[in-house]
Amino acid sequence: MLRDQGARYRLEAGDVFTVHVGWDQYMYVGSDRPRVHAVARTRELGLFTEPLTASPYGAEFD
Repeated sequence: MLRDQGARYRLEAGDVFTVHVGWDQYMYVGSDRPRVHAVARTRELGLFTEPLTASPYGAEFD
């Protein structure tokens, strides 16, 4: 991934699953359903999770 070059990335499977990475190197992963086990495992790995209604890098914000 390019660092500090202002690049943003979006991987989307319709409204089912999304992965967005922004210029700040934050990764936003979204799903059409709650993924309780995935969130728990992410926290076990020491990563930060936060529920959001939309990614700040979604197409609707372009």
